[in-house]
Amino acid sequence: MKLEEMSGWAFDWDKIKVVLDHYDSSVWWLIITIVCVFILGTQLIFFPMYYRGLKQQAPGAMRLAYLSSLLVAFIVFHWWLWQVIFVALTKNYWVWLAWGLFFLLWGAMVFWTPKRRLES
Repeated sequence: MKLEEMSGWAFDWDKIKVVLDHYDSSVWWLIITIVCVFILGTQLIFFPMYYRGLKQQAPGAMRLAYLSSLLVAFIVFHWWLWQVIFVALTKNYWVWLAWGLFFLLWGAMVFWTPKRRLES
């Protein structure tokens, strides 16, 4: 007995290479933007927001700041590659699995990050 081949589980690498060739110059700008999000977003926006604005203790505020930067970087990446990701979501199980695992792990890390407020 031979099992049927599941074509939805295979990547079409030729189409991925065409997309990367098309976006060749903007890949560097994407990398620069994501690095800026992780450095500047974490230190200048998210950490002060959690530490001073929401009065969280420093360790929890720093963890939440990094998780927030990770989410923003993920959103920037999706904005940059939305057409390809949207088409892949309709045709490929691996993209759904990766997307689901990312949000599951991200949500779990946010949930289990200690959120203790500073004593006034």
